[in-house]
Amino acid sequence: MAGLKQFLRRMYLFKFLDSFFLINGIWVPFYMEWGKISFSQIMVLEAIFFTLVFIMAAPSGALADSIGRKKTLILGVILFSLSALTFSLRADFWVFAVANLFWAAGFSLSSGSELALLFEGIKASREKASSKRIIGKFRSAEMLGLMASAPLGSFLAARIGLRAVMIIGAIPVLLSLFFVAGLREEFKAKKKREPYFTMLFRGVRYFWQHRILRILAFDNVSLTIIMFFSIWVYAPVLQNLGMPLSWLGLASAALVGARALFLQHISRIERFFPSKKTYLMISAIVPSLCFLALPFVRSAWLGLFLLTIIAGMGMTRPSLFDHYNNIFIPSKLRATVLSAISMIAVLGIAVVSPVVGMLAEKSMDIALFGLGGAGLLFSLLSRVEGGHLID
Repeated sequence: MAGLKQFLRRMYLFKFLDSFFLINGIWVPFYMEWGKISFSQIMVLEAIFFTLVFIMAAPSGALADSIGRKKTLILGVILFSLSALTFSLRADFWVFAVANLFWAAGFSLSSGSELALLFEGIKASREKASSKRIIGKFRSAEMLGLMASAPLGSFLAARIGLRAVMIIGAIPVLLSLFFVAGLREEFKAKKKREPYFTMLFRGVRYFWQHRILRILAFDNVSLTIIMFFSIWVYAPVLQNLGMPLSWLGLASAALVGARALFLQHISRIERFFPSKKTYLMISAIVPSLCFLALPFVRSAWLGLFLLTIIAGMGMTRPSLFDHYNNIFIPSKLRATVLSAISMIAVLGIAVVSPVVGMLAEKSMDIALFGLGGAGLLFSLLSRVEGGHLID
């Protein structure tokens, strides 16, 4: 590997372009205005998506451990692009469902592979580096891609239409392949490969038998599920408060910008508190209280402020767990175990999505109360100890 800096530069550029999807800030208008479906149907599509991701998550991780992270990641990006083209075929619920199938396959192949490839690259370089800081910058590159694409996407949608934005959105994603294809992966397959399902079983069993990983996963997954829904509720919440559609792209950029800012300084922010455990607790409680406060807000700008707190503090917690989890996972099982943890999160989102959709259709305030209350409950149930949070 030609130096850690060059490797990281390629990985950061890959993640920026892979996240530069122009429809990012206007998913709800795309579905509801061009697609002519309801918010509850959007949540059903999310349930379909995450159910498919649940089915594919661990097998895709085992595949990455078997054939290599880079090949798996490239295949995932290609499927992402195919999904964007499928979304634009016709305004139909079932066409959207098929597009979500391709999206789920791409997501599953990419999610564990990119982190495993990043972590292995750091390790192979033999250079002194903070994996927590690097993972934070990697996530920041993702957030910057989302933040830059959202206002541009909404600007273009007003001029060329939502469908056209979906189609051309596949171009930056495909360009990201250039940076991954040029990497030299520090991965050597065994002459006699371990059977696919044997590797899969070993990875899942390792996670299940590892007490600390299970404790970390409960805290991470439960709060990740709650914070995830801010992505979908922000648009209807802000529109109900009087924010025009043309501003939603900038609002989305503000939420993503808050996440990027926290990710860029996540280690420094964590050190500001008395302990790592204290920050994890506060980063769960404060966003949950923001969800509870939103129904009482009457200003779109105050609502946006509360949503940026949820995004900045609540949705960046997984980057810390990415680091803490990797400490306890052996290299040969890393992609499989990371995918298994992701699998638990996506199953939870698949189950909860239709419930949030039905509640939001009846009353967005009820949905917000439910999310905030659940967040506080899971915060109190966390069993994470300071000794589990190793640098």
